[in-house]
Amino acid sequence: MSADYGISSYYRSRDGIYVNLFIPSRVSWSQNNTPCTLTQTTGYPRANATQLAVSLAHPETFALYVRIPGWAGTKTAVTVNGKRTNAVEPGKFLAIQRSWKEGDHIEIEFEMPLRLEPIDGQNLNNVALMRGPLALFAVGDIPSRITRSELLSATAVGSTSDDWKANTEAGVLTLRPFPAIMSERYRLYNRVES
Repeated sequence: MSADYGISSYYRSRDGIYVNLFIPSRVSWSQNNTPCTLTQTTGYPRANATQLAVSLAHPETFALYVRIPGWAGTKTAVTVNGKRTNAVEPGKFLAIQRSWKEGDHIEIEFEMPLRLEPIDGQNLNNVALMRGPLALFAVGDIPSRITRSELLSATAVGSTSDDWKANTEAGVLTLRPFPAIMSERYRLYNRVES
């Protein structure tokens, strides 16, 4: 784990705390002289959900700001004690202002739609397939002709596998996140046709 995770996971403000990163972690602070702890459990980014549990000595009012990534789909939902909050806005922090008490919990479920990210504005046909924050690399035998729609129609192989499959004219293309790549050939950016 990078040392930066510890310093950029949470940020304090006068009126509460910001949740910036989604990693298993715990943060403690004092809000209006009340000791508070927020514990995060998650399998993110492999899983699309994260849970936050609040622990404090007595009820305290403050804002909890949850970062909603810019790639988050419209079905992304945040619940507090099982009740859905206001609509989320990708690319912004969702402010949850309330009187928090021991045992309160927040669940964030991200919609992680597939999307294509070009190298830059001059190379719009050289794209990486992305799922949420993860780049999916083409591995093994990579066909010379791939279309945008073939990449965007990729499906997960199964709940216990990191692999994704896309059907192309040349056959099945396997895609996987970088940490799951072993010794096979791989390529992140693929030239696509419309």
